[in-house]
This record gives sequence, structure tokens and C-alpha cells, in this order.
Amino acid sequence: VRGEEAESTAAENAVAALVERGIDTFFGVPGGPIIPFFDAILRNPRATLYEPRHETVAVFEAMGFYRATGRVPVVVVTAGPGATNVVTGVAAAALERIPMLVVCGDVAWSSTGKRMLQDSGEAGLAIERMLSSVTRATIRVSRAESATSQVLAAVGAAVNRRDPGPALLVFPIDRSGQRRPSPRLATATRISPSIPPPPAIETLLSLEQRLRRSRRPLLLLGAGCRGHEAAMSELVDALGIPLATTPCA
Repeated sequence: VRGEEAESTAAENAVAALVERGIDTFFGVPGGPIIPFFDAILRNPRATLYEPRHETVAVFEAMGFYRATGRVPVVVVTAGPGATNVVTGVAAAALERIPMLVVCGDVAWSSTGKRMLQDSGEAGLAIERMLSSVTRATIRVSRAESATSQVLAAVGAAVNRRDPGPALLVFPIDRSGQRRPSPRLATATRISPSIPPPPAIETLLSLEQRLRRSRRPLLLLGAGCRGHEAAMSELVDALGIPLATTPCA
């Protein structure tokens, strides 16, 4: 942190940090517990919001946005039914390895455990456990002061080059609406190790040898090859074998 400016809500600070890193396109359906985050999007002149009529549609729109632009989208949903409606889309994005940030609102922490309507914490829907198998990380904002760093940590997990996919950030309303000094964060780029592990190299060498010995080989390229089209083209030319792609690729 380099310094501080005038106070903003924790949600405004989080949205500003996302926009500063080029993550400026949001898809979602508003609801009470997530209203401070929607307000923050609307107040930011560099942010764009698309509002479908269902949370699952929001995720699939975000998936299409990523395929078309290569840019990471944000899906914003409210607690309760907003959180449960998003599950199908998040599962699809996880299986297709599409990075995105899913921001889910929740009731105030002071109410958690009292079986409040739409409680998405451990005493209610337990949305973190519900989505744990189809997200790369699940993070709950614990303090308004840490909201910016936690939202960027969730993005880092989503864009990890080894295993990209959705990441979940739960933002309770009593945290997102709190006013705190706006932090100035130094620009940082998350760098994932690009050197593959030895077992992967051995598997690749074994596969190449098997392909060269095969009588009728066929390459089937999946969604994990996105972004590596030039390398795949060189591989196909070098091996001289036919190829097909999966529907997602």
C-alpha cells in the first residue's frame, strides 16, 4: 500500500481494484445483501454491468464473454437463491477451465447463526462448501480493510495458469457497506510457475513416441489448448496427423 485517499465503501475499493487490473465487466442480478457491490459498480465510470434475468444466465454470459475476449469477467449474485441459482453455471465454467470471479453477497455477520433468511454462511446454506468442488478458491471477506486484498487473491486463484477456473468471494453486507480509506495498491502481476513438472514431461515424450509409431493416430484438442494455438499448429505440422477439437475448444 503506497498511501490513502478519501474514504469509500469496501465494495467501492474492491471494484476499483478490479477495474484497475482490467477486470471491468460484470454480470449479475441484484438483491439486498449484495446491493453495496452493485452500487459500487454503477458508481465506477470504467465498469460495465450486464443484468440478465437469472443468475445461471449471468454465468453463461460471462463464459461467452471470456471466450470472445480472453478477459476475466465477474459474476455478482445475492445471498440465498442468488447463490444457489449460480451453481450450474459455475460447475460448467469449472469443467471448461474458464477463469472468472463470482462475488456472492451474504447477510450481516452479526446475524449469522441466528437462522436469518438467506443466510449463506455455515449456519445456513454454507455456500463455500456448496461450491468448493467447482471453484479454485473460496474466500469470505473477514474485514472491510482486507476486502481489496482478498478480492485480488480470489482473482489470482481464478487465473492460475496451471488450473484456471471460477473463484468465489463471499462479501457480507455489513463488510461491503463499511467506509474505509481507499488504498493505493502497487501494480502486481501474479506469476505462476511455467516449468511443467518432470512427470508431465515424461508423459509428453512417451505420448510423442507412441504417436509416431501409431498407424492411424488422431489428435483431439480440448479447451485446455486455448491460448496455445500456435504451438498446437506446430505440433500437428510436425507430426503430420489429423486432428479434431472438442465442442468447447
